[in-house]
Amino acid sequence: MHEDQPVAQNFSIISKLSASSFKKCDRKSDDFNQCLVTAVQGAIKQLEKPIPELELPSLEPVKGPHLTVAPGRNIFHIEQNYENFDSYGFSTANVSKFA
Repeated sequence: MHEDQPVAQNFSIISKLSASSFKKCDRKSDDFNQCLVTAVQGAIKQLEKPIPELELPSLEPVKGPHLTVAPGRNIFHIEQNYENFDSYGFSTANVSKFA
C-alpha cells in the first residue's frame, strides 16, 4: 500500500505525543516492546476524537486525496486507486506486537 501525505500526516502526529495523557516508554527498558504496544493502543483510543489543544485530528475518518493499493499476490491481482477517500476503522485497531 502506498500512502499519500494525509495518511502520513495522521501518523506523523507521533511528534506531538509528548502530552502527559499519552503513555511514554523507555527504549532501554526490558519491556519496551510491550510498553510500546500498550502506548500505541492507548493513543489510538484517545485519537478516536480530535484533541484540539494539541492540534491532533481524529482517526475517524482518515481522509486523503489519493491512495494506491498495490496488486495482491494471491487472488486479487488488481492495482486499486482511490481519489478523495475517507477511511474508517483506525480507532478500532488492535495492536498486538511490533516487529
